[in-house]
Amino acid sequence: SAYSAEASYNNLYPYFAVAKHELKWINVPQSFGGNFYHRIKMGKTGMLKTDVTYSQSTSKLDYSNFNSKYNTIGLTNKNLFVKSNYITNLNKKWFLKVGVSYNNNKDVKKLDSDKLSEKLGSLHARFGLVNYRNNKTTIKTGVEGFTLGSQFQYSIDSSPAQYSLNSTDLITSGYLETDIKLSKKTALRI
Repeated sequence: SAYSAEASYNNLYPYFAVAKHELKWINVPQSFGGNFYHRIKMGKTGMLKTDVTYSQSTSKLDYSNFNSKYNTIGLTNKNLFVKSNYITNLNKKWFLKVGVSYNNNKDVKKLDSDKLSEKLGSLHARFGLVNYRNNKTTIKTGVEGFTLGSQFQYSIDSSPAQYSLNSTDLITSGYLETDIKLSKKTALRI
């Protein structure tokens, strides 16, 4: 079993303090995040791998010098991504591959007191079998599913109304493919 973790912080204040620009930052772009990785051997041939990544960033700009109806524009982003997969030998010729991933992203844009919020979430799962028939032929088969949900909301400070749009998509599929090595430099995929 093995574990690994990373953390990061970025702030563009030193850059904008030195570089010439015409932007007036209220909050200079900054971000922080982290990664976590885990690997564990399961049984004689199995391996489970899990990765988790999170990041968050913010910025706010004084936009009053530009010909725009907005004086300030701010952006906040939060993102979470999780991925896990498992692979093992079922016997000498068959391998099992299973994986799942999840992503959640949220952007909030503030235009003075108006607010636009966008949320996107996805889940992807796959179950597959691989057969190495011989040195020249490989067969892959399996099923997978993918769902994507989105939510958009817009609110205007001067109005009690809030506008929103939500959608969810689901895609499922099955696959069967064969790789055949015809020569050292040529292969055929069906």
